[in-house]
Amino acid sequence: MAETQSRATTHQNRIDYVRDRMHNRLISTAEASAVSEAVVERFRSTTSLRDPSRPFAVGNRNACRAVLVIGAYRSGKTFLVERAFRGLEKLTVGNQVISPKTVDVRAPSHFDMAGLGRSLLQAMELAPARPLPPAQTMERVQRRLQLFQPSLIRIDEFQRTLYPTSVGLKRRDDERRHCWGHIQGILEDSAWPTPVILTGTPEILPVLETREMGFLRDRIATTIHLRPMVTGATEDIHFLEDAVELFAEVAEIGCSFSADEQLHPRLMLASNFAKGLACEIIHEAILIALRSGDRVLEREHFARFYAKKTGAAAAANPFVAHEWHRVDPTRLLAEDVAPGFGISEKHR
Repeated sequence: MAETQSRATTHQNRIDYVRDRMHNRLISTAEASAVSEAVVERFRSTTSLRDPSRPFAVGNRNACRAVLVIGAYRSGKTFLVERAFRGLEKLTVGNQVISPKTVDVRAPSHFDMAGLGRSLLQAMELAPARPLPPAQTMERVQRRLQLFQPSLIRIDEFQRTLYPTSVGLKRRDDERRHCWGHIQGILEDSAWPTPVILTGTPEILPVLETREMGFLRDRIATTIHLRPMVTGATEDIHFLEDAVELFAEVAEIGCSFSADEQLHPRLMLASNFAKGLACEIIHEAILIALRSGDRVLEREHFARFYAKKTGAAAAANPFVAHEWHRVDPTRLLAEDVAPGFGISEKHR
């Protein structure tokens, strides 16, 4: 009995190890490089001093600018920014060595500026004893910036700021301007200006282009679009081929889809053409293979994951359906909010 439990524990430990290793592997793409370069550039910009004859310190830094990373849900925005953060290296300013210090928050689903401010304070290790109005909360944020001195702030799900729930529809535009004004305030803070990395969905763009919101658009140094995959596009097929081979190699199992030309277009459809979600599906298929003791990754493992996650019958499972191109590509995304087994948030 003890020996059986030990083997089960060892097997699960291997599963967890493989999952973590797959999550930390990056498929090299132009988009991944663009995100990394933009984050590094913003970090380096923090060393720009108002008075170069004085040390790098509170009150002697120039205003900063933002980066906007746009992509559909599960396109990989979160993963790429987190990966770029982890890759940051120390900078030298005169005799000072500046270590990267990042703050990572997500806009609340029921958005109001006070909620985002509380998230920023908590990420900077200061939890308010009681809720405060938005203006007071953001005053605390700006004071805390001087003490915590982050290098970069990332705000995820930035599109939620478009729909503040604390006011009625008639005041929504004003509330949005106030919110984005606070973001501008972080970038231009007189004591400790901080670059902000904004990640969100494409609905941000038309609002950003309006005359009323142009003040924030002018503070964005780089906008990066994570485009969806396209059926039949050679570049996207190669991306999926590389991903399957790389993750299978990490898991030390075989894979050979040279005779299965339909796996990759079916995988595109199942992921709603989002690269991040496609990678997660590959991860889960590999883990199913490992749990089953199979040494070769097959399309069957993808089909089993999809069926377990969505409850779809074979005719509605893109990995086995004859008319798979008619399957709803958003079916897996609709199940993504379900608790338990399934998709990680690392590839949002």
